[in-house]
Amino acid sequence: MTFLILTVVLVAGLAVAGRQPEPPPLLTLDDAVGFEVAGGWRVVQSPDLPGPYRRGGLPHQAAKGQGGGARWRNRMGEASHQFVPQQGAEQLAVPLETVDGRLTVAVLAR
Repeated sequence: MTFLILTVVLVAGLAVAGRQPEPPPLLTLDDAVGFEVAGGWRVVQSPDLPGPYRRGGLPHQAAKGQGGGARWRNRMGEASHQFVPQQGAEQLAVPLETVDGRLTVAVLAR
């Protein structure tokens, strides 16, 4: 009897462990960058692709007056952003993933 109970518990545990985690919810642009906007950032360039979105990676920041670039990749391709130096403004590129998995970028400044 103990063997049967252990077998059932083991099989149930393997079934739960084998499930794929649910993807994060889809969000509007405002919701996807809401944390940053609450921190004083504003959207200065909307994504090239229409939403809804999921966060697609970690944001990349350029300091005041600094340029640079950022690139993100996923299973569907890649997205990049080239920062143009702006005196007096920090910039933040936020990678977003569309419903079909393509990457796009929203650019914020403060």
